[in-house]
Amino acid sequence: MIPSRDITFLKPDSAREAVLAWQDSRQEGAGPLYFGGGTEIVTLARENKLRADRFIACRTLPEVGLHSPGYPSGVPGEEGREEGGLLVWGSGLRLNEVADRGMSLLLGLCCNGVADRTVRNSITLGGNICGMLPYREAVLPFLLLQGQVESLSGPDTREMYPLPERFSKRLGLAEGELVLSFCLEQALVAAVESRGVIRQEEEPCRISALARGGRGGWFYERRTAGGPVDYPLSTLVLVQIDGEYRLALTGVFGYPLRALRAEALLNGPRPEGLPAPETTPAQAVSPESDGWEALAGAALDAEGLKYKTDLRGSGPYRRAVAVQSLARGLAELDSLTGSPGPVGPGIGRDS
Repeated sequence: MIPSRDITFLKPDSAREAVLAWQDSRQEGAGPLYFGGGTEIVTLARENKLRADRFIACRTLPEVGLHSPGYPSGVPGEEGREEGGLLVWGSGLRLNEVADRGMSLLLGLCCNGVADRTVRNSITLGGNICGMLPYREAVLPFLLLQGQVESLSGPDTREMYPLPERFSKRLGLAEGELVLSFCLEQALVAAVESRGVIRQEEEPCRISALARGGRGGWFYERRTAGGPVDYPLSTLVLVQIDGEYRLALTGVFGYPLRALRAEALLNGPRPEGLPAPETTPAQAVSPESDGWEALAGAALDAEGLKYKTDLRGSGPYRRAVAVQSLARGLAELDSLTGSPGPVGPGIGRDS
């Protein structure tokens, strides 16, 4: 587990006690960390990439494991809840709990893309979004659908704020701030997925899905180099709502990003010189026709960022993969009108 040294493990009974424990630890000169599922902390500590001597358990706090009436699991307080027009997920929920609850098909897909089912039984939603690994795939729906965060920045200071306003590569948290929950507007989620997943494809290194709602839909595609249980070369989510595109992705530039410059190009007048887009997803990735790919490439390049290079893929390769995914998504959403009914609620692999 963690290399042998003096470690204190605290188990508070409330979020307020957890924040007070963090503050007291700082005053005593200790190095505190909030401890949820522990997968990332244990891994990094074993590799001597993380050092802390006081862990504050928070996954079982009632404020971060929210209970949904009518959805019993045998363990009180571990599902999402729905209140005041918001869909709310406690930060202490495990990724499998978030996906299996099915309150958002898109969030379920993003959670199911992480690791395998056994590991997702430990990884928490808060750990994925607030952790140190760069991909943070679960944050993508919250970037696109006006997500909100509820947190305690002090023992008696509870606040709620729009997630995109405090997210730049990572969620900007104050020292000792404890995230309690993540929220999405129920009406906005329904607007893009209320009619369910109408197309889903799974291959060893690619999973994609298309969903439809009353005001638009979304396209999701995750691409890897080494099979389904791998960090992504590209995880891309394209939302179309009321005729406007919203785009978020991770892996391509090394961190999650709401691609606002790309959106401006996709939603504005088309630049001169780009070939006219095709009308079917199959044409979007064919070598004979490159209209959608040209538009997708111009949109991603408009971000002006360096494409990530590592052992899994070079920058040019990651760009090519992301361009292909975005082109497919544009074509899929463009042809969404008149699509057949849902094929089922599938929200990703169950490995």
